[in-house]
Amino acid sequence: MLVAEARQHVAEEAVRMAEADAKRIRDLFEAGLVVVSDVLAAEVQLAEFRQQQIQAEGDVVTARAALNTVLGLPVNAPQRVTGRLTERIFDVEEPEELMRLALRHRP
Repeated sequence: MLVAEARQHVAEEAVRMAEADAKRIRDLFEAGLVVVSDVLAAEVQLAEFRQQQIQAEGDVVTARAALNTVLGLPVNAPQRVTGRLTERIFDVEEPEELMRLALRHRP
């Protein structure tokens, strides 16, 4: 659920930035400094980010329902998960070594 909520936050921020960018491009268009295709491109980008935001919101609902199901609670029961996501760094072999290991261990 923490991952879904983090993705939702990122999607919300992307929409806010795209809205500001689209407004800036429209203002430039009205001043005659950019062409209509620039306005359309900014609006398409904004629409794509809004779609991602909707998907992220759905992912939060799905994650909450899955958690509630595991806990034996009604799927719509409000839940608040606390904690922080931490970045994990893994030591990875060189690509050539990884390929050699994959080929050696494949079925």
